Amino acid sequence: MDPFIIMIAAAVILLILVYIVWKIAQKLIINSIIGLIILGILYFLEVKFTHLLLVFVITVIFGIPGILVVLFLKFFGIDI
Repeated sequence: MDPFIIMIAAAVILLILVYIVWKIAQKLIINSIIGLIILGILYFLEVKFTHLLLVFVITVIFGIPGILVVLFLKFFGIDI
């Protein structure tokens, strides 16, 4: 086979993989940004967390579900 055709096929496969990864990452980035906005609103409403850096990291990594878990734990007396 011609090496040029192999390079074109590899480039097309790579572009498809980059597209798939970008679509997944885009949803995660938006989720994290919305989670940080919610965390900012909670901080503005004076909801106190003992380990704010830990809550911040959880929010950045997991986004909205992370902040919901932290609030759920806080509601049941487990202060993070």
